[in-house]
Amino acid sequence: MPVVWIKLPEIDDVEVPSNGRPRHCPYCGSQILQRWGKITKAVQDVEDSKRQLFRYKCMKCDHTFRVYPEGTDRSMHSQRIREVAGLAWALGMSCREVVEVFKGLGVNISHTTVWREGHNLIAQMQAMENSEGVKRFSIDRIYIHKISTKLGVVVALSMGSAKRLILGTIDELNPSIVKSWIESLISDIQVDVAVLETASLDPNTFESDVLATAPA
Repeated sequence: MPVVWIKLPEIDDVEVPSNGRPRHCPYCGSQILQRWGKITKAVQDVEDSKRQLFRYKCMKCDHTFRVYPEGTDRSMHSQRIREVAGLAWALGMSCREVVEVFKGLGVNISHTTVWREGHNLIAQMQAMENSEGVKRFSIDRIYIHKISTKLGVVVALSMGSAKRLILGTIDELNPSIVKSWIESLISDIQVDVAVLETASLDPNTFESDVLATAPA
């Protein structure tokens, strides 16, 4: 049984690259800008981290504005954390399940955030299904290790070096199709999606609460 592994690698504090110096003022379009200080923002990701944010001032209209580093915005959570949480909900997990799963992995995320991000992804899924005929997948939370070859593709989540979780299975035999579909929904380049063999899933390295045992 193949595995599609969604991986969020660790990111060093403050070393997240910025989006570069802005080319023009978002208010008036002027290109005459001056750096107007910087702050360090706490961001909840795989590990709590800090990002440097730069503020610029437009010398024409006097507006100031902030430039966020890649994967960061006004939220206290990184964009990739929110996207993956929304994906889990859009695949069929409840908000409560997603919140508990992420809490177990060390990330406290609200039901509202999960619901909002999930709805955005569902709209994207529906658009892909309507315009491109791309099948929309859902997840089965029951995973039976080494019992059946007919359960489709296992979906696993890895956050950092030690936080791993099996989310469930998707009813599709071709893991490349599932991989491409997930990649089309996750826009953050700091999320890796890979195809592995089931042998790579050692149950001892994953959370056991989502593993099912064979029926008696």
